[in-house]
Amino acid sequence: MSNRRVLPNEKDVLFGRGFTISAHPGNQKLRQIVDLNKASFAAARKKEKRSMAGDIVQEIQSSHGGRFLMEDPTLEETEASRKVESINDKIWVVVDTERAVDKVMHRLREKERPKPSFETASVSFNPEMLSEGGMQVPSQLFNLNNSSASPSAANVRSGGAVAGEVETIQQQLYAQQLISRGVSPQ
Repeated sequence: MSNRRVLPNEKDVLFGRGFTISAHPGNQKLRQIVDLNKASFAAARKKEKRSMAGDIVQEIQSSHGGRFLMEDPTLEETEASRKVESINDKIWVVVDTERAVDKVMHRLREKERPKPSFETASVSFNPEMLSEGGMQVPSQLFNLNNSSASPSAANVRSGGAVAGEVETIQQQLYAQQLISRGVSPQ
């Protein structure tokens, strides 16, 4: 691990937990690359697996210009430091290649979590969400002629179109959360 303190950029992979870390663009890119390699990793021999993880680390570092970063472990954690919500307000250091390979190996071994389907997901709707100054939700997701304002049957049946719109809504809500906390979404 390097003692050099750095500010993360959007290409870096951040060690840690939680939505902010998971939503970081570098971590999302790592997940995409890992997802493309999971099947071959599962079929590989034990000796080949570490090499495959090393190749992914190399790809992140060279092709994407990313680094693998963790919060500086030499700093004493205080109550105030735990409340820091912005990635850029934390102190980060570059981890060594072995730790980066270990992180990638962990990701490659992870089992996929089942994604909720629209048939079983419940959708709650607050009409104030569409009001001026509230969160903006695409109205085409809802059948506004229905007093319950539930998702329209046509949109639920279309599946893929709704899923893409829901993902966009989630990204917009996340950006609004960041803005409300005084953090600029990137």
